[in-house]
Amino acid sequence: MCLGLLTCGLPQTAVACGSDGTCSVDESAFTESKPFAHMALSGWIRATVIIQGDQGSRYEIGAGVIVQEDSISLTIVTAYHVANHRNLRVMTSDLEVLDVYGVARVERMDIALVRTSRPRGWVRVASIAMPGPAGSQIGVVGFKPSIFWSASSGNLIDVTLPASGAGEFAFVCDCGSGDSGGGVWNANGQLIGILTGHYTSIDGSRIVFVAEPMSVLR
Repeated sequence: MCLGLLTCGLPQTAVACGSDGTCSVDESAFTESKPFAHMALSGWIRATVIIQGDQGSRYEIGAGVIVQEDSISLTIVTAYHVANHRNLRVMTSDLEVLDVYGVARVERMDIALVRTSRPRGWVRVASIAMPGPAGSQIGVVGFKPSIFWSASSGNLIDVTLPASGAGEFAFVCDCGSGDSGGGVWNANGQLIGILTGHYTSIDGSRIVFVAEPMSVLR
């Protein structure tokens, strides 16, 4: 089964749909990166959504994190370059597609807030914290077309960032395409940033990822 473009690439055996049209995903289909696998499967993925946008000849897919809910809507934080597309679609971890009410960019930052309808299924609202010191372990939850949800682990690092914005921080992890807009989480399961970009280190030895801190929401 492929429930539109948002779920293409998910193993068919991972999707179970009921007669009422609701679907769920077998969590064993997710990748696991210890020591964060237990947190990612139980909490982070429930707070993470997939975001798809139309770029004309192709579709762009990234992730976002639920940071607020009320009786009728959710507020999701993501990278602005993920949300700045036509025909934006948002899907929860239960494969429920949400109505998009609006997108607001955080001034001068690659961060956007997306307001959507409230899902029928259960979701988690992320708790927010500041990044820790260099060396702290982190986890990133995002989307990879070949395996659907993906959880990667890594560490914060202390480097000088090119064209750095206020408060941006750097880390290394096994991240890639589809993780843009995904949450960067600390070992306590708190959201500390949103993945917005990457660059190659000066010596060419590694890929360094960049995140905007959640202080922009306070």
